[in-house]
Amino acid sequence: MESNITINGKKLVICRSKDKKALLMSQTKIQKPDKRNLHLANLGYIRSDSDLYQELSTHEKIMREKSEKEKTAKLRNPNFHVSQTRLCFRNLPKTLDERELKYAVLKAVRERPDEYISLKQVIIARSKDKLVNGVGVSLCYGFVEFKNHEHALRALEKMNANPTIWGVNKRPFVEFALENAKALWTMKVRKQHEAEKAEQKKQAKVRLRDVIDQTQLTEEEKKILDREKKRLYSKGLGPDPWKQPIRDKNQKPQETVGNRSWADVAPKDE
Repeated sequence: MESNITINGKKLVICRSKDKKALLMSQTKIQKPDKRNLHLANLGYIRSDSDLYQELSTHEKIMREKSEKEKTAKLRNPNFHVSQTRLCFRNLPKTLDERELKYAVLKAVRERPDEYISLKQVIIARSKDKLVNGVGVSLCYGFVEFKNHEHALRALEKMNANPTIWGVNKRPFVEFALENAKALWTMKVRKQHEAEKAEQKKQAKVRLRDVIDQTQLTEEEKKILDREKKRLYSKGLGPDPWKQPIRDKNQKPQETVGNRSWADVAPKDE
């Protein structure tokens, strides 16, 4: 409100002051939790105006720019998120295998000789068409998954664009991998179904093993067993109950008399 007090010809406006706590709450923006880990997306990015970027080869510059565009496009999809423990390695040597990649990662991450570094997975992408000695040719990129986020972060900081690992012309391009939440959920459900089906097959074999000696079953029990065999076959868990065993064409069926074959009771020539 205006007052009758004037300072240098201007009227002084007086208003009630805000509470200090309320003022701090109004100035502080409430940040939503980063469930997609987007703060990890730019780790490993090299600015074009940096000295390190000038040291990169033309091939490495093109590869990094292309990867940045693909990553930006994927992150527009809310199904994609940045993994906290899985790293993507690009620009790998052609002859590098999983064992050598694992050794290089552990050597770079381990700060003490007795420090334990847990790796959940080490994969190098390979071609399905081009094979050498039955093994697909490396596509020069792969993935390393850690159990601990701190170790993954340390590996990125120490290995990204480091010329001392595989040479100046093969600087590792390391960044946190992108994962599709929808695809991961589908894979998890499929593995659960496969595990359940394997358990059902195991139980079915146990049930059928318990009733191998069918001669000791009653007629009612044989009917129940036949129905169980057909049910298991319809679900793909058992053999075909209608399929007859293959018999040798040259073998003649033996005629039986009681519990013995006809050859055992037939009169023999003296």
